[in-house]
Formats: sequence, C-alpha cells, structure tokens
Amino acid sequence: MPTENLWGELPAVGDLRTPLSILREQATLLSNMTERLLEGSVRVLRETPDEITAELSITAPALGGYKVAVLRISHKVAIYPVTVTDLINGDTFQGLANEDVYLDHLKTILTDPKIKSVISSLLLQSRAAS
Repeated sequence: MPTENLWGELPAVGDLRTPLSILREQATLLSNMTERLLEGSVRVLRETPDEITAELSITAPALGGYKVAVLRISHKVAIYPVTVTDLINGDTFQGLANEDVYLDHLKTILTDPKIKSVISSLLLQSRAAS
C-alpha cells in the first residue's frame, strides 16, 4: 500500500531572501572585496522553534584570527519583522517589516564611519602582518 501524502500541496517559496542569507551574502562580499585579508562570517547563535539569532563578524586571519562582531539579527520563524542590533554603535532597530526596510538599515550600519574605521584599521594591520 503506497504512503498517503497528508501534507497536501506545500506553499511556494518564491524569491524572498531571508535575513540570514542576506547577511551571508554581505560576509562573502567583504571577503572578496578585501581579497581575503578580512573575512566576513555569519554564525547562528540560537535557533529555536521560537526565534533565529545570527551575528555578522569580521575576522583578520593575519592578526591571529582577531574578530570583531559587527551586528546581530533576530526574528521569529516568520522571517519578518526582524530586529537588527548594531554591535559597534549599540543601536537596536526593531520591527523591520520587510526586506527593503531591512536592507536600508543594514546599509546604514555597514557604511557607518565607525565600521569603516574598524575595517580600515584591520586592513592596514593585516597588510603589515602579511
């Protein structure tokens, strides 16, 4: 007797990117832009049935793996709204309702002068150590 599908039709996923996948894209871009002198990485800190939390960090391999945590995201399983915490400036943005709003906040954080200063310092020191 064949097994009956009790799930019915599964919903279409579409082209929506998750907050986590967007962070991973940005981590890869940073690594490529710095020719791997700096490595962007994303680590899931907590993934429970209720909430997903992840952190974007920058690592300088030439400096003994020195790592700076840049930002943290968290959201329920429903993906949006998402909360973003800027770990460099200490700002938290809650209730980001969709991908466009989330991207705007990420761009604001990642182009912040303090973040740029951290990246510049790590690049200079990494080049000197290589």
